[in-house]
Amino acid sequence: MTEEGSTRLQFIAAFSATIAYLIGGTFLGWPSPSIPKLLAADSHIALTADEGSWVAALASFGMLFAPLPTGYLVDVLGRKPTLAFTALPFLASWLMVTFARSAAELYASRVLAGLALGMAFTVGPVYMGEIAEDRVRGAVGTVFQVMINLGTLFEYSVGPYVSYAHLGMASMVFPVLFLLSFVWMPETPYFLLSKNRREAAEKSLMRLRGKKTPESVKEELDLMQMAVEMQAKEKGSFRDLIGSWGNMKALMIVLGLMVTQHFSGIIPMLSFVTIIFLKSGSSIDANISAIIFGVVQLVISIVSSGLVDKAGRRPLLLVSAAGCAISLTVEGLYFYLAQHYIEYTASIDWLPITCLLVYIITYTLGLGPLPWAIAGEVFPNNVKGVAVAVVSMVNAICGFVATKLFQVIGDRKGSFLAFWIFAGCSVVGTVFIALFLPETKGKSLLQITEEMNARAPVHLNKNKADENSNEKHVTRF
Repeated sequence: MTEEGSTRLQFIAAFSATIAYLIGGTFLGWPSPSIPKLLAADSHIALTADEGSWVAALASFGMLFAPLPTGYLVDVLGRKPTLAFTALPFLASWLMVTFARSAAELYASRVLAGLALGMAFTVGPVYMGEIAEDRVRGAVGTVFQVMINLGTLFEYSVGPYVSYAHLGMASMVFPVLFLLSFVWMPETPYFLLSKNRREAAEKSLMRLRGKKTPESVKEELDLMQMAVEMQAKEKGSFRDLIGSWGNMKALMIVLGLMVTQHFSGIIPMLSFVTIIFLKSGSSIDANISAIIFGVVQLVISIVSSGLVDKAGRRPLLLVSAAGCAISLTVEGLYFYLAQHYIEYTASIDWLPITCLLVYIITYTLGLGPLPWAIAGEVFPNNVKGVAVAVVSMVNAICGFVATKLFQVIGDRKGSFLAFWIFAGCSVVGTVFIALFLPETKGKSLLQITEEMNARAPVHLNKNKADENSNEKHVTRF
C-alpha cells in the first residue's frame, strides 16, 4: 500500500524562504516614502537630489557582487545556511539605515542590502526548486513575486505615516522573523546527496513529503541520486555557455528580456513613485497614490499567476512591453505639458496615476515575472548555473544604470524625457520580443532547447561541442 504523504511542509518551507523576498521588497519600496523626507530641509541628513538617487540606485549595484560567491557558498555550505545567512546583512542594513547620520552611511547600507538581495534572489529559486515535488513546483514558484510586492506595499503604506527611524525599526522585524522561522526548515535532499549524506537526505525527503518510512521515498531518492551524479559529471563552464550556438541564442534572448525589463523603468518607478506623484501636481495625495500603485501591483501579481500557461509567454510579454511603452509615453506627455504648458494640465490631473497604474498592471503581467521564468526554460541544466550568474550580473547593472539615469535626466532636462526614453526602450523591447522570442508554452524543456539550436550558422552548427552540450545534456531535463 502506497503511503499518502503531504505537501504541507513544502509550502511552509517555501513561505518561510520567501520571507527573504518580502525583505527584498521592503528595500525596493523604502526609497519611495523615505527619500522625500531625506530631501526635506529639516531632515537629519538633508540629502541632495543627486545623493537621493545614489541611495536608490546602490542597492542594484550591491546585487552585482552576489551571484559568484553565492554560487560557491550554495555548493559548499548548503542551500539552507546560505539563504539563512542573508538575514544578517539584511538586519545590519536596516540598522545602518535607521541610525545613519550621513549620505555615506546610507550608501554603505544600500550596497549591503543589495548584496543580501542578490544572494537571496540567487539561492532562493534553487532551494525552492529542490524541496518541491513536480506537482506543486509551479504553485510554490508563484510566491516569489507576490512576496516582493507585499514588501514594497508595506513600505508605501507605513512609510508616510511614521517617522524615518520608526520605519527602519518596523522593517527590522522581517529579517528576524525570517531567521527564526527558516532555521527550522530542512536542507534540500539534493544538496545532502551531493555531499554523500544519503541518510540525512532520506530524512529530509521524508519530512518534506510527509512520509514516515524510508521505503516510501526510496524511488524518488534514487532518481535524485542519479540526477546529482549526472550533474557532477556534466557540470558546464562559461566556455560551454558561449561555445554553443543554442546556448548563445538563449543567452541573447534572456539578456534582451532583462534589458527590456529594467529599461522599462521599473526600479525608478518603485523607488520614486511618491516623488513622481508629488512632481505631477495632481490633486490626489501622493502617498495615497503610491499605496494604490502598490495594491494594484500586488493584486495583479496574484491574479495573473495562472495566465502564463494559458495565454503563453510571448503574447503576455508583447502586451506587457507595448503597454509599458504606451503608458510611459502618455505619462511623459503629461509631464511635458506640466513643465511647459501647465495651464493644460488642470483638467487632467488624474492622468499621472492612471498612466502609472496601466504601467504597473502591464509590467506585472509579463515583464515582471516572465524573463526569469524563461531563463529557467531555455538553458540546458549543465550551464544553467553559469547562465543565471551572468544574467544576474547584467540585471544588476541595468537596474543601477536605469535608476541613476532617471534622476540625472529628470533634473537636467525634465522628467518627461526620462519617461520617453523608457518608453522608447519598451518599444525596442516589443520589437525584439516579436522578432526573436519563441513561444515555450506547452513545450518540454527538450523541445525548447532543440529549437534554440535550430537554424545555427554553418560554422557553429558543425561544431561537435554544440552537438554534445546541447543534444546530450538537455535530456537531463
